[in-house]
Amino acid sequence: LGYDDTAFYYFVVSVLTCVAVPWTLSFLYSFLRHGRADADSEFPRKSSEFGTKLKYCRTAAMVEKVDTSRAEAKRFTARTGLVYLIQTVLLSIIWAGIFGTMTQLGHEKEIQKFDPFEILDVTPQSSASQIKRAYRKLSLNYHPDKNPDDPLAASRFIQITKAYQALTDEISKRNWEKFGNPDGPQVNKVGIGLPRFLLEKENHLMILCSFFFVIVILVPMTFICYYQNSRNFAVNGVMIETLQFLGFYIGESARAENGPELLAACAESRSMGTKPWDNAHLKKLAGHVIEHKKR
Repeated sequence: LGYDDTAFYYFVVSVLTCVAVPWTLSFLYSFLRHGRADADSEFPRKSSEFGTKLKYCRTAAMVEKVDTSRAEAKRFTARTGLVYLIQTVLLSIIWAGIFGTMTQLGHEKEIQKFDPFEILDVTPQSSASQIKRAYRKLSLNYHPDKNPDDPLAASRFIQITKAYQALTDEISKRNWEKFGNPDGPQVNKVGIGLPRFLLEKENHLMILCSFFFVIVILVPMTFICYYQNSRNFAVNGVMIETLQFLGFYIGESARAENGPELLAACAESRSMGTKPWDNAHLKKLAGHVIEHKKR
């Protein structure tokens, strides 16, 4: 069981492509058709029931109203521009990661095959003494007793031993030439599409801290926040406090004119954030209101 950098790169490219392609298509579709849905909701171009094209009154006032509504819907606001900018940056990062990984794949070899000459760093023309000298040097460097905290060293030592056997032992050499492995025919070969740095000793602390953060902090906090938010809502999506409030005040004696007051008193309305420009239209409207004189 070995860790394969090349397989990991293929895995990363596949995952990022599955995310980037549909997201990019959705982004381009929404960008090119920006505001079309909002404009059609107020003044639809076709009937949703019959699919026929709708025609509106061609008076100057109506034409101006329709054109103004559609132009306002297609206008880019500061908030919309910020959303598109964030999506553009994120998509650029993802596509840069894909092309960077593919570039790295170009420098990598294909998913590794057993090559004793490459493992021992010798040439096919090397003599038996040169092969033996290279084996002794590498086996001393990667011996598990000298590297007790490095799992890669043990795997590398096994490869070095098998490579030496494939070049010196007749049976192992025949197996390698015939089956590509000094141990003979193999039923299957299992590898892990993860990078080798996960097993390197200097990265153990970083990996452990990352694992601790995800398992102990991030995952529980996600479930806690989801529970805290969802317990305030009923199955139909309305806040439980609103259901209790409306159930108490709405009865046979309730009047339609009290509807705006009841909606304003609901929990959703009271939890809405206020903005400095919320009352701008009300102030303009208040300037045109004329109070009747009392008799």
